[in-house]
Amino acid sequence: MEDKAMKITPIASVASDDTDITITARVMNMSTLVGNFGKFPFLECRDHTGEIRIKCDKFGDKMKEVVINGVYTFTHLVARDWRGDRDDYQIPIKADFELVSTEKSEIRKMPYRTYEFKKIEELKKQVSQNGTATDLGMCDVIGMCTEIGAIGQNQFAKPEIELTLVDETTGLESGITLALQRDPATELNQLLQNKLISTPFVAVAKNGRLKKFDGGRINSGTSNMVLIPKLCKLPNPRLTQRQQELEKWYGEAKKDGKTAEEKSNTEKEKENAEETRKNAEEKRENAGEKKENAPKREHDADDTEELGNAQKCIKKGAVSDRCSIRLEITMHQ
Repeated sequence: MEDKAMKITPIASVASDDTDITITARVMNMSTLVGNFGKFPFLECRDHTGEIRIKCDKFGDKMKEVVINGVYTFTHLVARDWRGDRDDYQIPIKADFELVSTEKSEIRKMPYRTYEFKKIEELKKQVSQNGTATDLGMCDVIGMCTEIGAIGQNQFAKPEIELTLVDETTGLESGITLALQRDPATELNQLLQNKLISTPFVAVAKNGRLKKFDGGRINSGTSNMVLIPKLCKLPNPRLTQRQQELEKWYGEAKKDGKTAEEKSNTEKEKENAEETRKNAEEKRENAGEKKENAPKREHDADDTEELGNAQKCIKKGAVSDRCSIRLEITMHQ
């Protein structure tokens, strides 16, 4: 596509109430994890000048052609006022009729989304060091999702699902909560139910809102979508390296943890065997001491008398049953 054929407007030049806008941009993310564009579908896009959100409720089936990290030319756009907490230049615009694929030459030149990631432990310290403040602003975070809670409802009775993210700074046991709300929560649960995704996987949050809740929590609602790189058909080179680093770290950490656990179990088995041996030896020693210290039994007067009676019975040849039994017992003693 040549710029001579249509006038391409840089994103930074889009102004409120502009009409019939055409932009060429890379799709950074979209409002659905499963390609199910609902009532308020949108694309987050960027070009060389900035980022913008395209409300694409009139694209219809054309939305199925769009993939994250792909580059497209959007035509017949109408800009509207934006009221929200995103940067001023990210003005949402309403798509009208046409979506035009862009030539490969434009794809290579178009920049990818950039991130300002903070390590998870740094975010947790930020939470702990801010006293009673509950809303600590926006942040970008990437981590290994090691656990996904059951889908529930937030305080506004909307669907919510919580992910646990970890990285090298937290280790495997202590992470931070990333909460998906509304449609993203429902869609992630759908992916889990259909076995299209399972932990562990790398998850990315752009402009997530950091909250002081239960040691740290990042809310990512419909307006701040979570990105799961492994679901993207086209990679973002800026994310690929970090994704590979996390996956490598996680694999080694799990392996080390397993090795340490096996080593610990082996040591415990050795300790238990040694303790069993010592207990058995101690029992044998105690049994020997008891045998040595046991008092020797002396015949009392009754025994002597009974023995004498038994001998008399034998001499007379008239041994009774009682004498025989008693004699046997006495002889063994």
